[in-house]
Amino acid sequence: MYSVPNLGRMTTLILFGAAIIGCASTGTPADEHEWPAAVIRPDTWFIDLPASVRASIIWIADHEEGDLSDWEDAGTDTYYAGGGVFNTGSSTEAHADLRTDIVHTGDFAVSASITGAIRAENGTRAVRLMRWTNAPWNEDGDYFPREAYYSVWAYLPERYDPRKFEPWDTGDGGWWNIFQFKSDNDAGSQPVAVLNLWWNDETRRMEFYLDTKHYPDPSSDEHENTTWEQTDPIEVPIGEWFHLEARFVKSRIRTGSITIWQNGVQILRADNVITELSEQTTWGIGNYTDHIQAIDIDGNPVGTTGSATVFFDDAAVSLVPVHPYH
Repeated sequence: MYSVPNLGRMTTLILFGAAIIGCASTGTPADEHEWPAAVIRPDTWFIDLPASVRASIIWIADHEEGDLSDWEDAGTDTYYAGGGVFNTGSSTEAHADLRTDIVHTGDFAVSASITGAIRAENGTRAVRLMRWTNAPWNEDGDYFPREAYYSVWAYLPERYDPRKFEPWDTGDGGWWNIFQFKSDNDAGSQPVAVLNLWWNDETRRMEFYLDTKHYPDPSSDEHENTTWEQTDPIEVPIGEWFHLEARFVKSRIRTGSITIWQNGVQILRADNVITELSEQTTWGIGNYTDHIQAIDIDGNPVGTTGSATVFFDDAAVSLVPVHPYH
């Protein structure tokens, strides 16, 4: 068994067993709210889904407006926005951009790019595309339901290694967050579940693991961390689009759960966890780390230390899974 970097003050490692093809649930969650279906454009991946699945999608970001309004409506700082684009670092160190050169479907995708993510230089960098409602507040938006499926297509143009060695390692070993859920407590917005991507030096592959975080004190950001690891890891491809989906069940007691599928294969599952600290619970994708290095297939450094880019397209929140049709 290989070692996964630790993030929390207290860390428990849990192995996820056999990967499962399919989904944990295909029924609509027990939510009495009437959720209007999102508008599906004919030139996007969603149009080929079964009609019943399309009708269950309550929010999408296909980026076909030619801007980032799917995430932030009229702007990240508008009072009625149901999401936003939140960066750590200067505008040259962390930025989200509309792209036409690498897209999944349609004419546009979004890239999340960082530079200067070097721990020895206090180099935390982040691009976060976040969403917590299905529509703006002034357009009858509401927080996403207690149980829903959150999905996105992603693309890595290079291999990256977020592990930290001397002189950069401060004890956590390294981490790279590209898919997360956050919730507010009295101390602010806190991550409750984080899908991390890392370079496994033994298998020579990019692979995912999951961290869940418990906050015993609602007025503090101090937390206990549990790492959920694949026992038979699935490789994350380089230079091609792959699909991620999470079934996320909100709960303020230990009845919450999160299940992750990669290209339709169940790779991780965390049950009996706290997934919500308050009504403000947010899903996000992006590019967030404090140290990263582009590498070749043998793990040798290439390019500039601290720089990385991830592409995203065709994101969705739905009441039923879309991963069986990836």
